[in-house]
Formats: sequence, structure tokens, C-alpha cells
Amino acid sequence: MQLSDRARQLIPKARIVSFATWSNDSPTEVIAIFQKADDEGRYLTDEDIKQIKTVSPSLSSSVEKAKLLREKAPDIVSEARKKTFRTVS
Repeated sequence: MQLSDRARQLIPKARIVSFATWSNDSPTEVIAIFQKADDEGRYLTDEDIKQIKTVSPSLSSSVEKAKLLREKAPDIVSEARKKTFRTVS
């Protein structure tokens, strides 16, 4: 499947999440790690996850779940794509 020109224009502008409301719940250093990954359009790296655990050990469980999602992303996207095509067809 080829992406439309409009989709190719929008992808670089896409944001994973807004971090505006995170300041009440997360340390600035953790927000910066997430923001950098988002700015670079990438998933958290193992080093990012290690840093988050160091800065905020209470987030260890959550970042491990993020790591699992990162590892499963190709399968998740593939399955979502299949379901979308079945719905549209």
C-alpha cells in the first residue's frame, strides 16, 4: 500500500503525545526523555528506559510495559492495518 502525499506530509508533524499535563506527575528529567524521543520520532531506547528507571524508580513497571509495546510494535501495526483494510473493504 502506498501512502498518499497528504499522509507523507502529516507523518513528520505527528506527535505521539502531549506532555503539557505531565509536569504534575513526572520529574522534568523523565519528561525530557519522552519529549526527545517524540521530537526524534522514535520509540524509547533501552538507554532511555534505563535513565527513566534511575530518575524515577516508581515508573519501572510502566517503562517495562513501554519496552514490551516497542518490541511488539511491528506486530501490533500489522494487525491494525489488516483490521483497517477489512473494515474499509
